[in-house]
Amino acid sequence: MADKPDERQQAFIAALFDEENNPTFCPKVAKEMAGYPANSPVKQIMDGVQRHIVEYAEPELAALLPKAIGAITKSLKTPTRNSAIELAAAKEIMDRAGLTKKSSMALEVEAPNGLFILPPKDDV
Repeated sequence: MADKPDERQQAFIAALFDEENNPTFCPKVAKEMAGYPANSPVKQIMDGVQRHIVEYAEPELAALLPKAIGAITKSLKTPTRNSAIELAAAKEIMDRAGLTKKSSMALEVEAPNGLFILPPKDDV
């Protein structure tokens, strides 16, 4: 696989994420939109651009972060029947975009002195 997708592959990736013209995000529709021949196997096209799709998806997810945070804020301020679903979706977006909850661990070690005495070695 090349380091950079060619023009047709770039068109395929863009068409795959084109919500207006490909609302179901269907690879077959994206294939047609990108100008691939009708007999081109979708799997073969996908195999050639899989890594690039992931690279393209990262900023797409990052762009959804404000909406996810807004959904959390809205659910906290005015809970609705769909709040649980909205919160779960927001959490997934945030996790996949790399914005995860912070965790910390405190480690305290008490050592009255820096000397550690070992038991005597047994003779073998």
